[in-house]
Amino acid sequence: MQRIREGLLHDPQAKRKRIYVPRWDNLRRELLKECHDSKWAGHPGTHRTLALMSEAYYWPQMLEDVDSFMQTCLICQQDKTLQKQPGGLLEPLPVPTRPWESLSMDFIVSLPKSEGCGSILVVVDKFIKYATFIPALADFNVEEVARLFLKHVVKYWGIPKSIISDRDTHFTNGQTEQVNALLELYLRHYVSANQRDWAKLLDVAQFSYNLQWSKSIWSSHFELATGQQPMTPNTVVSGYTGSSLTAYKTANEWQENNELA
Repeated sequence: MQRIREGLLHDPQAKRKRIYVPRWDNLRRELLKECHDSKWAGHPGTHRTLALMSEAYYWPQMLEDVDSFMQTCLICQQDKTLQKQPGGLLEPLPVPTRPWESLSMDFIVSLPKSEGCGSILVVVDKFIKYATFIPALADFNVEEVARLFLKHVVKYWGIPKSIISDRDTHFTNGQTEQVNALLELYLRHYVSANQRDWAKLLDVAQFSYNLQWSKSIWSSHFELATGQQPMTPNTVVSGYTGSSLTAYKTANEWQENNELA
């Protein structure tokens, strides 16, 4: 947190690259809602909400305003649980030396049917912690898992040297179990009452997870995977200077806030 405070909030060069938000009407609170409540943001904690806000905006005492806003978020108070460190490994695992060399894999199963799927394949790169969320059949087999792995992972990042799964009784796959917990928390935030639309949420859930700043790597997973932080809906609209009303409307619609009671 101290690094964010010093690096983002007090750096004169960083301030000049961002938009100053005056204390006018309810503007600051609306921006906080966009960078916290919306699906692409995913109700992150105080530190990560501040990091998302600081990408494009600045005002004095932003940290205090973010913290106050977080205290009033009913969804976070109801859904978030105390995060525990995963249990230690039964056997030591080799440390990967580059991205996509070693992956961890796990399944979230016994879900309500959504678009014909009943489980989620979660794949995490052990070097940069980039996560991929893949809808899968409830009764998946090895061939189906291989097909999904090729389509969603190998096609983009190549073949890994090793894959760790909690199906292996010699290991506790703490990395992926932690990501599973965060994904399940995200889905609880946004899934409908009948819980049958979770498959539609996985793409934006993956975007939201990889976008978040991580204190363990002092960066986001996107930054380590691609070399830069991706554009987000709030920065797309605030920085758009073109004449296409359709493009502006599309970007603006992506910003739609989710009003949850």
